[in-house]
Amino acid sequence: MRQLRHPAVATAGQLAGQVTSESVREAAAAIPADSVAEVRLVAGSRFYGYLEDTGDPIRLRLPDGGTFEVSYSDVASISAARGVVRGGRFWREERTHLNNLFGPTGNTLPAGVWTLSTYFVVLPVVSYGISDALTIGFGTPFIFYFLPGGVTALPYGAVKARIYKKERISVAVGSMLALDPGTDVLFLGPDADDRPPPAGADGPHLEGVGYAALTWAGDGGSFTAAAGLGPVDKWEWGSALAMLSGSYRTGRTIKLVGEVYFVPGNNGTPILSVAVRMFGDRLSVDFGAMTLNRQTLPLLNFSYVF
Repeated sequence: MRQLRHPAVATAGQLAGQVTSESVREAAAAIPADSVAEVRLVAGSRFYGYLEDTGDPIRLRLPDGGTFEVSYSDVASISAARGVVRGGRFWREERTHLNNLFGPTGNTLPAGVWTLSTYFVVLPVVSYGISDALTIGFGTPFIFYFLPGGVTALPYGAVKARIYKKERISVAVGSMLALDPGTDVLFLGPDADDRPPPAGADGPHLEGVGYAALTWAGDGGSFTAAAGLGPVDKWEWGSALAMLSGSYRTGRTIKLVGEVYFVPGNNGTPILSVAVRMFGDRLSVDFGAMTLNRQTLPLLNFSYVF
């Protein structure tokens, strides 16, 4: 059986002063024996496994069957890990799971967590979990500041409330809104460009989409179905929208993600997006493509959890 013993570090006592041994002991004692624990060392390394002995040194049974021992003086923190053991390795839960590629899911951010995401490179969104069941977001696109004759400011925001959560299923309702300064139309229905703006619609106004989303999340993937209403034209709502999306995890840090939208217009064809997501503890990157108006466009997203 493989056994590792972490050597003492000369400056460990100084660095570990940030977290007392007593608090680490209490955290270790609170983790059930059948739950995976994350042991983060003062030196920065992380180990995952089951706590077999919470004395000093700590003994951790690793997912591959080996053991790891370390003194409390070298441990910065111990906490319950979120993820699944596969093939003798621990697969950490992805933290950047608020959305798939662009559309919503039934998930919300944990309370107090911030994320910074950019969709299609030019659409940044800052999101914040007000509570475990309520998330807000806001942003403004980069590109409009540089296009000649384009909109100089186009802020947008979002709010999502989780209304149901049980085991692997989450249901949320929300809205994505944007402030149109009156020089452009953000969300268009069929042949919207051929219709004159309605009376009284000139000047700044809000446009957006209201939706409901249901997400099922498993150990190796997820599935989301969403439906909503968008504006047919300025100040007028009633355009039905629908989305199906899913993900499949192929490795510890890689998953496949896809979305298909059913919207008015777009030559009567669905909008399809597929991508490969690479993610770590805080950062994820999507590389993929989207079909829009019978054209294939590159897709590049980033997301970071603070």
